[in-house]
Amino acid sequence: MNLRKAILGIALVLIGLLLLARTTGLFWFSHDGIFSLLLPFLLIGVGIWLVIRKRQQAYDCCDIHFTVGTDHDRPAETPPGGRTDDPARFAERQASDASTAFVGDAGPTVSQAPHVDPSGKIKYSKLLGDMVVDLNGRCLQNVEMSLGIGDLEIRLAGGELSPGLNRVVISGFIGDVRVFVPPDMPFFACCSNFIGDVELTDRRASGFGNNIDFQTADYASAERKLYIAAHNFIGDIKVHKV
Repeated sequence: MNLRKAILGIALVLIGLLLLARTTGLFWFSHDGIFSLLLPFLLIGVGIWLVIRKRQQAYDCCDIHFTVGTDHDRPAETPPGGRTDDPARFAERQASDASTAFVGDAGPTVSQAPHVDPSGKIKYSKLLGDMVVDLNGRCLQNVEMSLGIGDLEIRLAGGELSPGLNRVVISGFIGDVRVFVPPDMPFFACCSNFIGDVELTDRRASGFGNNIDFQTADYASAERKLYIAAHNFIGDIKVHKV
């Protein structure tokens, strides 16, 4: 079972038990006090989810005996000499894994379909679950993304910069955000979160209330450039030049 679905199911069960206990008179609480009762369970659930997800991601990164993705039932081919992997192949596999880091139980996620406003603004939004956004061939002049609970991966390679300033605004509640920026794209990035890590190229912050800015050397003079704003409540934000 998917971990997020399990946590959501447990939360619903707890809410149902609390409401049932109030109805049957086992104990009484006001509707105003239900938030104070549910908040500890919510924090515990979020903490367990973050710990388990971090451990699983670390296991997936270290496990070089399986093929790329989440098909852990099929071992990778062993090259001549009996070595499961050599440094060159391992580096290639790590680079290949970067684009499938947020893959779920069902395999690689298809890029989320956008909603385009009459004004030309491109919007991606999802309440629950991981989201992969591939902006190859898309205009980056005005793009917004929002995600409730889940991991978000954004691929900017192949995106089209309009003359002047282009904007990509990212907001999330719980989950990790990973942005892949082409190395030749002029950009300014502002990343912040309440709890988690922030990695912005060669800059890093962790803990509570993180806020990091970065801009490329050619950003100020570029005729076509990109402004990236990524804000998250709980979860890591990582921006990579690849």
